[in-house]
Amino acid sequence: MYIFGMQIGNLTVRPPVVLAPMAGVTDGPFRRLCRRYGAGLVYSEFLSSDGLVRGALPQREKIAFTPEERPIGFQLFGARSAAIAEAAQMLCCAGPDLIDLNFGCPARKVIRKNGGAAVLKHLDLLEEIVKRTAEAIDRPLTVKMRAGFEESNPVFIEAAQRAVRAGAAAITLHARSGQSGFGGPANWEFIRVLKQAVNVPVIGNGDIRRPADALAMMEQTGCDAVMIGRGALGRPWIFRQIEDFLQTRQTPPEPPLQEKFDVLRWHVAEEITLHGERRGILRMRRHMGWYVRGLPDAAELRQRLMTAIDYRQVSEMLSDYEHAHPFADATPPGNDPGAAQPLSHTRGPW
Repeated sequence: MYIFGMQIGNLTVRPPVVLAPMAGVTDGPFRRLCRRYGAGLVYSEFLSSDGLVRGALPQREKIAFTPEERPIGFQLFGARSAAIAEAAQMLCCAGPDLIDLNFGCPARKVIRKNGGAAVLKHLDLLEEIVKRTAEAIDRPLTVKMRAGFEESNPVFIEAAQRAVRAGAAAITLHARSGQSGFGGPANWEFIRVLKQAVNVPVIGNGDIRRPADALAMMEQTGCDAVMIGRGALGRPWIFRQIEDFLQTRQTPPEPPLQEKFDVLRWHVAEEITLHGERRGILRMRRHMGWYVRGLPDAAELRQRLMTAIDYRQVSEMLSDYEHAHPFADATPPGNDPGAAQPLSHTRGPW
């Protein structure tokens, strides 16, 4: 029942598995990877409404995308309703499929300016932001929020109901408080309660690291889709694995090492094309660490990759590892070593 997708306004999201917006991560190359591996919807990095209105170049650089990335949503954060509405109008000129409002980011630099999860302390402001933005744009508006700012004061039901009344077409709930950051388990019960409290699609977010987690969240909460953030870091193929699991209820295998390294090489090359060799390599350092996580001798390989200064060095280091570890396979999160069999190379996007 879950493979048929989710409807947000006139937009169909199929499969109902979504890439979360992540600062410094969900740029064009990573979005394309996730779409190739089956993500039903991808989001941009966080975009500062104030920065866009001021014409800040770093914000404008983040809004370029290719047709291959559709459907795509642009996510805005800020605390001034007029600036957010103006920025949303500007973004619509770039042609995204929807606009999303960030009421969930726990980063200190965002919270200090009363943006992100801090907006949940001021529900009148939240409602005003959603209303003014919905009136300013001609495509679906969605909202991503935490359960509340303080751990002791969950406000997600009232916040979501206000957002829906003001024009939100879907709600994503990261089932933690703003204060908790990413610590402790997400409370999926919040997602179940929210699904019963609003009449728009609800996207569940938090602690989905394996395909079975996605099905478990859907069955336990009734949510319309799941959003993957940290679970996709270094593992863009998780979207294909989740889609397979939703259809077959069979634990999907991991891709073979060759496919993983082909993906990594492509990712490095795309970042270099986009940002130049030096900046592209620097941006990829975190990603390279994520890609090799779980491999035999991963720490040694990661340390070597951190010293690379160009594409040639990265590719040679990966080739050296393949020759030295012909039967290497990463341990899937939550599984015992050796539990997964190689995925057919033809299932990848290459």
